[in-house]
Amino acid sequence: MGSPFISLNHDILLLVATYSSKETLATLMSTCRDCYRRCPRLILQDTVRLDGDAKAHKFLRCMRAEGYRRWRYLWSLHFSAPSISSISSHMVGRLSKALPRAVNLERLAFDDSENILSLHPSLPLVLAALPKVKQVIIQPGKHTCEMLTKIIWPLETVELCESTVPDPNWAHNTEDPSPNFNPSALLRKTCDTLRSVRSDYWAEPPSFSDPIYPHVTTLAMTSVYYPDTEAWSLLYPNTKRLDLYSSFVNDEFYRDPDGTIDRYQQEHDAQFAAQLRTGRWAHLESYCGTLVDLYLSGIAGRIDKISTTLNGNELGLLPSIFQHARPRHLDLDMKSTVWHGEVPDILRTPGLDELETLELQLFMILPREQSSGSDLQKSLDDLLSAIRPYRLEHLSLKLHVVPGSLRGSVSTDSLEQLQSTGPSSDSEDETPRPTPPPPPPPTPLARYFDDMDRQALVRTMFDKIPSLQSVVLFIDWESGDEFKQNQVSVSRGSIPSIA
Repeated sequence: MGSPFISLNHDILLLVATYSSKETLATLMSTCRDCYRRCPRLILQDTVRLDGDAKAHKFLRCMRAEGYRRWRYLWSLHFSAPSISSISSHMVGRLSKALPRAVNLERLAFDDSENILSLHPSLPLVLAALPKVKQVIIQPGKHTCEMLTKIIWPLETVELCESTVPDPNWAHNTEDPSPNFNPSALLRKTCDTLRSVRSDYWAEPPSFSDPIYPHVTTLAMTSVYYPDTEAWSLLYPNTKRLDLYSSFVNDEFYRDPDGTIDRYQQEHDAQFAAQLRTGRWAHLESYCGTLVDLYLSGIAGRIDKISTTLNGNELGLLPSIFQHARPRHLDLDMKSTVWHGEVPDILRTPGLDELETLELQLFMILPREQSSGSDLQKSLDDLLSAIRPYRLEHLSLKLHVVPGSLRGSVSTDSLEQLQSTGPSSDSEDETPRPTPPPPPPPTPLARYFDDMDRQALVRTMFDKIPSLQSVVLFIDWESGDEFKQNQVSVSRGSIPSIA
């Protein structure tokens, strides 16, 4: 009996091919002339990864077919060689001769751009001359920066990643001939097209003489030395989504918060005054980063969504931040240095009265021998009382229950258990091992959480906050010799009694 696929319309067969794997497409290429011509186009719609001479040779041989016409379908190219020895300078030279045919290449990515670009002098020039590159992932270095100054790309998204050089500060050496690693200066030829900038460890400070990027709406500055929002807000005036992390600032503040707060307040006041003076960044859609960076940035405008962590030594920063940000959505990951009894007061901080969505993650230290759950219920009642005045519509609560006795006193048993978990030794020693002791019985606290009616707890949340439309409750706790977790996701309409 013949194959049932023979009767299928040819267009349907091609549609099936669009959902096939690369391996299947490679097999289909040998079935007919039309598949031989069309299947490579589908393969080249995905990223081509070159991680060594063998793969690069196969790639070039494939692209020679059909009179080199396949090059026009190459969409994304990733040089993923794990080391400089994985691909030879001879092979990079062959690629340099062929790459000018990739006239429709839109995405270019490197794992180690400086090493790859240094293997052949023509490669940076060839890549810079490609006409349609819209997205690039690249690392800092002399050859990389020289290429960026020559590009003609209509670049929309750039990710300037951490250098693979062991010392990320090597470019700051005055004897090094490398150019400045200042993204706003190096990318000046893309200021009319660029929309998203992510910079990691490209730490040279911006200059007020750099070009302005009016179309950038997403700005991520991570591992920078110090936040410079006064300059950034002038160079990227229409930023809507901001990610920020300055490693030096956070390390310094966490080591000595009392010794740095006065200086940080002066910096905050200066940045805040500059923001008011320029009128830039009056409204951000989102901020993701640390509270210390957000405080130092002195952003004077509203921020619709804040995603951040909270440590105990940052509590004093909250009033100033929330007063000006007035977030509608707050994703707050409270570290173990924040006592759960402080959470209600945190949520009463002025500036949170317009909250619509609250995602809260916190640690709760509860007595191991407690069996009634009274501390948990009281903590939740206090939390719900704090947010009851708000028009909150969505609440996500993630609780990590830690056995303990006094505030700040956590049982070491849980830590020892976590540290002892892992793969067993592969030792060939056949000496009989002692029988492990039986697991400890569940504590009253564990039995309480094992039997807790979480649906009833969620129902209480709906009852106490009439504006709530959905609740996600996640709890993990220690039970015997294991950790258990449970999640409940409920919408108001799904419970008849509260619909």
